[in-house]
Amino acid sequence: SIWVNIAFAFVIALLGGKEETHYVVLMVIPVIAAAFRYGATGIAVVVAATTGLTFLEVWIYYRRHLPMGPTEYFEATNVVLVYGVVAPVVALLVGRLRREQGKLRHSLAELERARDRLVSEEKLAAVGRFASAIAHEVRNPVAMIVSSLELAKDASTDPARRDEWREVAGTEARRLEALTGDFLLYARQRKPEKRRTPVATTVGYVAGLAQARLSQAGLRLTVQCAEDLVAPFDPFQVHQALLNLMMNACDATPSGGSITMGARPVPGGGVVLFVENNGPAISEDVVPKLFEPFFTTKPRGSGLGLAISRAIARGHGGDLVLEVNEPGRVRLALNIPADPAVVLEG
Repeated sequence: SIWVNIAFAFVIALLGGKEETHYVVLMVIPVIAAAFRYGATGIAVVVAATTGLTFLEVWIYYRRHLPMGPTEYFEATNVVLVYGVVAPVVALLVGRLRREQGKLRHSLAELERARDRLVSEEKLAAVGRFASAIAHEVRNPVAMIVSSLELAKDASTDPARRDEWREVAGTEARRLEALTGDFLLYARQRKPEKRRTPVATTVGYVAGLAQARLSQAGLRLTVQCAEDLVAPFDPFQVHQALLNLMMNACDATPSGGSITMGARPVPGGGVVLFVENNGPAISEDVVPKLFEPFFTTKPRGSGLGLAISRAIARGHGGDLVLEVNEPGRVRLALNIPADPAVVLEG
């Protein structure tokens, strides 16, 4: 404490046993400490105590070692004046520092409140955009279902036409089911359950799922993936992300074209999964909005496929990027970084 330091400095000065001991200057330390901790009254008490002890040390020394010179108390007074100057100067500096800290704390609190308001407003705006997009996407198939069923109920309509309207209603109902599935998948993003996963198995599984779509569109698929490549990711989520990229590539590639799906290792244990097609380049005005939820250039797309894939990649600590974009070569890459918590060996 301050008083212990004062006592220590006084005792050291006494034990010095010299006419001009410098140990008494150690009392400056508790004076500075008092200027940091106390108000004006506390500082005055500490300065008074150190002043008294400084003169007392001189008196005790010359009581034992006579005679005392006429300038000795004058020299002690100079030391005491140092206490008197140091204390208020330090107190002023500390006061200014504390006022600045108070202003900074107040500004920080204001910034935090402003940030919270912005986050809350952004969440509400996001909910509004999401609800608006859902309403927009759901309205069209529902309207088609209602109108088709109304026409199919008309007994005067030709039976073949009535069957056509029922088929239209069924098709739109299935599309509506797919849309709601996409909405739920986007809204309920869960934390990935990462584990040591053979990348070739994941790539092969997605290639198998996409085979029917590839055959229907007349597309060729090439797979490029080392059999021994492993990476830390949630296989179910990455299946979904990679399948979305495959479906997107199928839609973007003209009949007779080719798609390449593969993976390459990243130093440290990560992996990059990619899907490349030889279709036309993505236009410059579309690129900035490519991964935005609900943005689509397809007449019947939900605009959530790439947004879901990017959310999955970011959930793994990585990202989904447009790696190559040129005529005849468009590549989307899913970056999955290494995770020290997942052991890859074995």
